[in-house]
Amino acid sequence: DTGITVCGWHDGSQVARLSGRSALAAGCVVTVEGTRGRQQLGWTVAGDLVRRAGAVSTRFGDRVRTVGVALRGAPIERLVEFAVEIHGASRVVDGAGKPVDPVVVQAGDLSLLLFEVDDIDDRGCSIRTRTGGSRQLAAVIGSGESVDHVADVIAERGLLDVVARFRSITGAGAAVTWVPADGRSRSSDPAAVTLPRSVAAPPSRPDTQRTGPFAEVGGGRR
Repeated sequence: DTGITVCGWHDGSQVARLSGRSALAAGCVVTVEGTRGRQQLGWTVAGDLVRRAGAVSTRFGDRVRTVGVALRGAPIERLVEFAVEIHGASRVVDGAGKPVDPVVVQAGDLSLLLFEVDDIDDRGCSIRTRTGGSRQLAAVIGSGESVDHVADVIAERGLLDVVARFRSITGAGAAVTWVPADGRSRSSDPAAVTLPRSVAAPPSRPDTQRTGPFAEVGGGRR
């Protein structure tokens, strides 16, 4: 038990695919852009969902104070090229009115950027990132804890041990209801989208270290 709740996903997380471009993860919905092909509904791995996507959006269901984006294989000096869009919230600013620098936590070959946010609207907070080239997106997380607390716990325990896991529960499953623009709705067959029970093996924990704040990063509120 890490003592904190961290919602989101990493590239080894089990997620429930709701459509070809969206999936339900622990405390959030993940949507990908720029992908093609028909995908089967049910359990999949987040890494397979986001692979070859042009952009990835993660919307959190609960209010968060800290959001984080992890990149795999990207050196710290290249992080300045990575743009993070924060929608439905604003980055916390310093006394001069400038966004507070994110904190960077190194976890093996992962570089995790942690941002402190506030002014979250009622529809929740979402994070959108563009992928490609050396920018291999490995995780997106959110927590109601402070940036410093989340950074310290991840540096001590490792990212994979801290992110919540999403599993199915017992019961008859769930049905997806589509609501067209005209307001009429039609429900799919519940049996067709029932998700099987799945238990993922505990992931291994990489060596981690907290490297402190980073000077610049792209992004902001739209």
